[in-house]
Amino acid sequence: MNIFKKISIILIISFCFLGVQTNAQMSEADVILNILPSNPAPNQNIKAFITSRFIDLNKSLIIWSIDGQNVATGIGKKEISFNSGNIGNVTNISASVETIGGASIQKTLSVRTLEIDLLWEAPSSYVPPFYKGKKLAVNQAELKVVALPSFGSGNSATLLKNLSYTWSLAGSIQPQNSGWGKNFMIFTPSYLDFENEILVKASDINNTTRVENTILVPTYNTKILFYEKDRKLGVKWDNAISDNFFINPEGSILIVEPYFFSIKDSDLKDPNLLINWFINGNTASTSENKNILSVKPEQQEGEALIKVHIENSKTLFQEREKNLKVVF
Repeated sequence: MNIFKKISIILIISFCFLGVQTNAQMSEADVILNILPSNPAPNQNIKAFITSRFIDLNKSLIIWSIDGQNVATGIGKKEISFNSGNIGNVTNISASVETIGGASIQKTLSVRTLEIDLLWEAPSSYVPPFYKGKKLAVNQAELKVVALPSFGSGNSATLLKNLSYTWSLAGSIQPQNSGWGKNFMIFTPSYLDFENEILVKASDINNTTRVENTILVPTYNTKILFYEKDRKLGVKWDNAISDNFFINPEGSILIVEPYFFSIKDSDLKDPNLLINWFINGNTASTSENKNILSVKPEQQEGEALIKVHIENSKTLFQEREKNLKVVF
């Protein structure tokens, strides 16, 4: 009987010692606090949740607090929902876990609501003077996308430099464009792509400020338009000319504009830009400016077919031609 009591006492002491040892080995790393979406937008519903591979959270008492206020308590209460608030708002989340073994662990997370806009431009895309529209992106022409984050207040320039940016193109991370302070990405769209999906993820050094955004940038076709140059007034940019254009008996000056071709420094003298003129199938000579053709009737009445062929020799598919029927 005495032997049995001694064994019982030893077993009880052993279990108590193991329980203390187990509790002593627990740390904050045993519980993970996360949110979905991971990069919330302003005024978005967010789910905060905890997970653990070492603790039975279903049997643990979990106390949730937001900005110091208790918002939910319960055994197995592993998640809560809340609103991210306006842009620039900081939400402090706390989850306190009390296990059945008596251990206590507290996890905290700060979420700062940030907004990020994505703007794109096609810097090498050519447009003529006084063009009021946007330079469009074409295949095999440089495209630049810029990320502009905002807290809603404060110094945006400082914010730009104090975030890490991860850029992705069509789901593939672009390490050469990603990094600290790299708020823009420059790339050349493939001739196989009709649109380009660009994703950027930005975060601060503590990963408490996180934001992401996606933009789809379509690629367009190049375009050719004809204009008339008046000898006194200059180029009539307000109206492109079309078929059945009347050639002045004393001669007319035609100008062709290669819209959206990728041209270095928007200079039509770029040697890679090839412009060839034809009149009724015969090669027509031009002046020093290869996009300008002087036409003078050789007879009193008639018509002619003028064709222009434009090609960017550095690319495979930046090539286009257009016909213009003229009368005199």
